[in-house]
Amino acid sequence: MNSAKNIFKCFGCGEGGNGISFIKNLHKKTFVEAVEYLCEKHRIPVEYDSSIDTEKYQNEKDEKKELIELLQHAQNKYAEALQAKNNEDALKYLTGQRALSVTTIKEWRLGFAPNDFRFITPGLVNNGKLTAAVEASISATTNGKNYDFYRNGIIIPIQDENSFLVGLAMRTMPGNEDAPKYLNPKETKLYKKSEVWFGLYQAITARIFKQSPFAIIVEGYFDVITCHEAGLLNTICPCGTTITDTQLKKLKKHVNHVVLMLDNDKAGNESTLKNIDRFLQAGYRVEVIELPGGKDPDEYIREYKPGSDIIKINVHILSLCQDAVLWKAKRLLNDANNIDDKAIAVDEIVTMLLNISNEVKQAGYIKVIQTTFKLGQLLKTEVKKATEIKLTKEKRANEKAIIEGKGIRNEDAGLPDDFKGEISPFLKYGVYAYKGVYYSKGKAGVYPISNFTMKILYHIDSNRDQAHKIISVTNEYGFNVVFSINTDDYITLGGFKKALARKGNFVFKGNDSDLSRLQEFLQETQLDSRAIEILGFNKRYGFYAFANGIIPLTGANENSFIKSDATGILIFNEKAFYLPAFSKMFEEKDDMYLTEKKFIYQLPESEISINEWMKYFTAAYGEKSIAAILFFIGSLFRDVLLSVHKCYPILNMYGQRGSGKGKMVDSLMRMFGEPQDQIMLGGESTGKGFMRKFGQFKNAVVWLDEYKNNLPVKIIENIKNIYDSIGYTTAKMSNDSQTNILSIHSACILSGQEMPIQEPALFTRVIMLLFEPGKFNDQQRQAFLKLKKIEEDGLSYLTANILPFRKKFEQDYQEQYDIIFREFLKEVNDPEIDDRMIMNISILATVFFVLKADINFPFTYKEVKSFLIENMKYQASILKGNDDVAKWWQVVEQLAHLKLIVEGRDYLIESGFLYIRLRTVHPLYLKELRSRGDNHFLSISTLENYIKTDKSSFVSSEKKKNFEGLYTTCYQVVYDKLGIDLIKTSTWPGATSNGLINNADSVESHLNKVKDELPFG
Repeated sequence: MNSAKNIFKCFGCGEGGNGISFIKNLHKKTFVEAVEYLCEKHRIPVEYDSSIDTEKYQNEKDEKKELIELLQHAQNKYAEALQAKNNEDALKYLTGQRALSVTTIKEWRLGFAPNDFRFITPGLVNNGKLTAAVEASISATTNGKNYDFYRNGIIIPIQDENSFLVGLAMRTMPGNEDAPKYLNPKETKLYKKSEVWFGLYQAITARIFKQSPFAIIVEGYFDVITCHEAGLLNTICPCGTTITDTQLKKLKKHVNHVVLMLDNDKAGNESTLKNIDRFLQAGYRVEVIELPGGKDPDEYIREYKPGSDIIKINVHILSLCQDAVLWKAKRLLNDANNIDDKAIAVDEIVTMLLNISNEVKQAGYIKVIQTTFKLGQLLKTEVKKATEIKLTKEKRANEKAIIEGKGIRNEDAGLPDDFKGEISPFLKYGVYAYKGVYYSKGKAGVYPISNFTMKILYHIDSNRDQAHKIISVTNEYGFNVVFSINTDDYITLGGFKKALARKGNFVFKGNDSDLSRLQEFLQETQLDSRAIEILGFNKRYGFYAFANGIIPLTGANENSFIKSDATGILIFNEKAFYLPAFSKMFEEKDDMYLTEKKFIYQLPESEISINEWMKYFTAAYGEKSIAAILFFIGSLFRDVLLSVHKCYPILNMYGQRGSGKGKMVDSLMRMFGEPQDQIMLGGESTGKGFMRKFGQFKNAVVWLDEYKNNLPVKIIENIKNIYDSIGYTTAKMSNDSQTNILSIHSACILSGQEMPIQEPALFTRVIMLLFEPGKFNDQQRQAFLKLKKIEEDGLSYLTANILPFRKKFEQDYQEQYDIIFREFLKEVNDPEIDDRMIMNISILATVFFVLKADINFPFTYKEVKSFLIENMKYQASILKGNDDVAKWWQVVEQLAHLKLIVEGRDYLIESGFLYIRLRTVHPLYLKELRSRGDNHFLSISTLENYIKTDKSSFVSSEKKKNFEGLYTTCYQVVYDKLGIDLIKTSTWPGATSNGLINNADSVESHLNKVKDELPFG
């Protein structure tokens, strides 16, 4: 200590500094906290920056303190639990499988969260700490129930570089394959994963960077811990998958040399290749360690460690270091199998070398790489060209006004004395803004050209509509308006004036030359934007778009909602995108974007998990939910499945009114925001009209309702094309015979009161779910009411939570499908069943199989397989029986025409129903077919079964009627559904020309009497 100079110095570790540094190190405080501590100790009033809200600052400070205390309390509880006898499996896992010493476990303050929902939460609730505990990811709350966030796993405390405990992570215990392997804390005021290096505090405390001035970067928490135990005390890892600029700057305070030792697998190598450039660009020296055998650091060191001392392990690991630039060059060029690959590899190497600012080092690398890989002067030439392009861009980007900074006065430039803006734009363009209006400089001097100023907020590029700009205009009286102007109006003097005049008191007084100069002046601040024209999945930019924002599927903001602003603009990956539906420019136009405005991201105050939603859904709708849920999830990755099969099954909901089919569809449609109106096929819908809807959204669902078998052939063909994703072709309004194609981007639900059996090619393209009225118990009704209640708050956030599984579908789907299809084919073992029908159900079963480890489905694979196969067999039997039953009714018609069966004795036609004595007519049917030499006939039991399963015509099999004095049972069917004519030989006096009594409602009213409506239909 040197009190005279107010400094300290430790000659052992080399640490030194002033009084504030001393307090920071001694008491583990931040700079501000150290200053506050010293001021309080010496009774010096603390003065805060006047721009800081002192009360807000103090509140945030108190909140952080509470979070730290909570985390410390939880960490202590978990540490105690690890040592408890009933949790010895957890300790054995660490000391056995992980090969960690007891000392290491204590130093890293590892703990254990028992497999108990209420291990820690009840105590926090009793102490009024629940809100803070939820924020700190210690507890969670769902539907008013409070429970532990971490269960059945090893707790890993995360400290920042100042030693503060900022969060807790968990590694799930082995054996629980359905749970995620790692659980990370949510971001809080304390914990920002983009700022924290796990292990950095321990490395700083060990003073390792003074002895070994480099950091070893690994991927996971246990990689760090294992490396530290092996003596590699300079090992750290990021807390996320991406290394951020903030982390690079933070680490640069300690070292400027890193060694990347990431997992030696495909993902790890890709990450290494990417991060080499990141570190080079930040000015680091970079090396890599490629561990043998494709192992990760934790696994490799554990296998190498037994019997080895720390020094030996250190020497061995560091002996594997390679120069990162040469390693990447070698990897890229060795993997290049053809000329195109080699060209791409050279481009990537050039990009990497441009990140090296030291010209001597860059030249050295160029020489070595060219010599090693026999590239001649190619690399040198390409780097030179790329450098020139880079410098040109930088020069243009940094180029400013010709005379900026040369001290020219306003008076010399011809500007007013009180002009406060930059002079350079005026000298460059001859235009400037002053007191709310624009002035232009011409031959006659400087003159006003407007009574307003304006700003181009965004330029919107669009494939569908004309490009346009969103501009904000404010007149000299302060009146402001934001509106869209198309490019034709913007660039022409007349169009520009008219567009302004329509919005109010905005007058442009200049000429064409003035307008051109003004537009050049404004162009510098213009931000280009891309209109999002198809909502849903966007492959090019890597996000899923709702009408009010996007869910990024890659990058630092992965799976976090980015909301569009008041103008409809959002920024993602440094690009601007435009969503017009909720733009304030259209807020008074209620008739615009009606469909898009329903396709929205919703996040209610009270959230539920996807698992809870599926439980409610299944409880309400029964086993049919298996197909419905898997169809919905599959639709979110339809493009991936389409790339494998060139088709995606149609989900058919078939049943009478009140059977619940519409309610189920409504529940599914709510997963995409407010439910879209169904397209009524029975109305005046055209193929072009409803096919256009399938192009509005990608990887979503469209509902076609009121299917009937007598729909126009073109409509039936269009529905089949939806399955095969064949678009609708229309002619362009031009003279060169060009066409437009309305693409199919969404999955289809088809519903109606008729089974789509008329066209077998359509029937094999659907997965049919049969809905029967009155088949619901009290438990289902209660579950239904609960489901509808949570649907009111919005459920599209659950859809967003499923989207990140896209990578699993891209990687695993094809392989899993091949296995399941073969399994289903063998199980069905029926050559008469179309392979397409087996493929349809195999697709849904594969959706389950891909996600079963990540999503806790309320049904098992065995249940999925059983339901899908039995349901398909039933559907196939209908398809098979449909042809045979049709032949039966044709024979019945012929027998009636031949007077072999007679009305009154064998059948009756009354009130639109046919009553037929099946067992009397069946022998005559057999005799007729045998007389034709046709031995393919239906037995009486099979015939009865087929007639009963035709829900569109069957009414009863136990109806008693009077047949010429004999009162006996018969089958009752809807006559006009049979496609036959028994009237021309009938003596029934009450019949009309089509066999029906003049009472159009008689059939419908009778059916409504004999069928119970769904209680909530």
